Amino acid sequence: MLYCNIVPLKGYYYNMYEKIYLKESSLRPHLDAPLRKERENYISQMEEKGLCIRYLQIASKYLLFAVRVLNLRDGSASVVLFEEIKAASQTWREMKLQSNRRKNTAPDVDTKTNDFVCTTIKWLSGIHRLDARFYEEDNLFNLFNTLMVYKLKYFCAPLYKERIAYLQYQRQRGMGLKTLREYAETQLFVINMLGLVVPCMVHEEEVWTALTKWDRTSQGRHKCQSRKGHRSFRTVAFGWLRYVNLLNENHTPVHEGDKLESYYDWIITEKGLSKETKKSRRIELQQFTTFLHSNGLILTNISAEILDRYIQFRHNSGCNRKSIGTIVTSLRDFLRYANIRGWLPVDLSSALRGPRQFSLEPLPYAANWKDVQRLVDFYSGDSPVCKRNRAIIVMFAVYGIRTSELTNLKIKDLDWENEIITLHRAKRGRSQALPLMPIVGNVLIRYFKESRRNDLGKTHLFINLLAPYDQMSTSGVYQVVSQAYHKLGISLEHVGAHSLRHSCASHLVNSGHSLKEVSDLLGHKQLDTTRVYAKIDLPNLRKVADINWEGLL
Repeated sequence: MLYCNIVPLKGYYYNMYEKIYLKESSLRPHLDAPLRKERENYISQMEEKGLCIRYLQIASKYLLFAVRVLNLRDGSASVVLFEEIKAASQTWREMKLQSNRRKNTAPDVDTKTNDFVCTTIKWLSGIHRLDARFYEEDNLFNLFNTLMVYKLKYFCAPLYKERIAYLQYQRQRGMGLKTLREYAETQLFVINMLGLVVPCMVHEEEVWTALTKWDRTSQGRHKCQSRKGHRSFRTVAFGWLRYVNLLNENHTPVHEGDKLESYYDWIITEKGLSKETKKSRRIELQQFTTFLHSNGLILTNISAEILDRYIQFRHNSGCNRKSIGTIVTSLRDFLRYANIRGWLPVDLSSALRGPRQFSLEPLPYAANWKDVQRLVDFYSGDSPVCKRNRAIIVMFAVYGIRTSELTNLKIKDLDWENEIITLHRAKRGRSQALPLMPIVGNVLIRYFKESRRNDLGKTHLFINLLAPYDQMSTSGVYQVVSQAYHKLGISLEHVGAHSLRHSCASHLVNSGHSLKEVSDLLGHKQLDTTRVYAKIDLPNLRKVADINWEGLL
């Protein structure tokens, strides 16, 4: 064997270090350093696993360096914190970089540093000298199936208590470990982008600036990965900081915030608008007050010029003509209310003019009915996802409901005994009872029995299939429909769920149903809203084209 001719040094018994080091100059530091027995036992365990002599030598050097840098002593029971190990790894890395510069070599320093971290943590945990957090069985960072070097990052990054508290909250809501690990990784990106070292208040504008910076750094990645990373960064940043009360979302003075809340209550109680309209108005006015705040303005000193600048700002941000019209309508209504309440000395609502829009101008973006049937068949599989998504598309195709109306549906809205479904319309907040069609009832029953988690006590009809099993979002429903469009190669200007509402109305009109019948199904309050679908009444348009026009003039 290789070690048959090795003679033990005089005065020392034969041990593991004498076995792997031939020169006394290499052997002496390992024998004289503290915790020799503990280090030797660890190396012996590595040998029993079949590791080669070269690896044993590297591991022994890691442990020798750790003993020296961490100032470990015999007979001491003190534990080593993760922060100390991180500092030691940085010292190791700097030492290797300097060594490489002298030797003019370029080995992978980061990989060797990671090996040093992993070896040190394993050894310290074996002799029970490691940070107590490592032994906590319910600590989420210990449950992540990942390398020690990544766990070290989770433990040592700033805002440890704030990060772990948010992850524990998400775990209680049912989030899986894989998603929790992604959230933990994103928290580190948020800390890095915001420059957080200690807990401190973060303004919402700072988060948006960090998100823009994040998007720039991710431009080289695949488009889908960049979009997913953008969404993940935004969700974790706002959700986490808001949960630990470190997010400052108040861009306006308190008295102005009260004015806005007064307006939101007024449009519900006095004007009778729906909660969805209130939600959209809130989003729009938040953007407007943010614009005012960034320019050092408040509501009481705005002018027509400021309003023009804001509309131009929104236009430059990518808003189209229809969106600008909606923005103008929202601002005009609020400015009129502010003048009546005496908050503004002048009624500035007349100073706002939206872009010219013609009645019944747009053509509904409706898919061919055969394509709608293809969309339904696209989710004909037996997986839980297919069963839920098929029920969603059937609901859109049969009833032509809006996305928010579908996501807000609850189990109690289904009257199975009388075969009635109650829809809560997004506009004006009205409720409407419709017959529960057999095709809809069948797909819903299959979804209930074979896909939905009915044991969780969730009240909404459509919930997420993964933890935390909350109500489906409108963006999630959009993904269900748009994915089917793209996979089937169906070309349409808008491939969201609202296209199925247009498709349903267009199919009914083309099938000979009156506009009154279609209007009642869609929940339109005025018949003029439904007239736009007469523009794509192809059978009747063909009849007009077949008329003999000769001799009429």
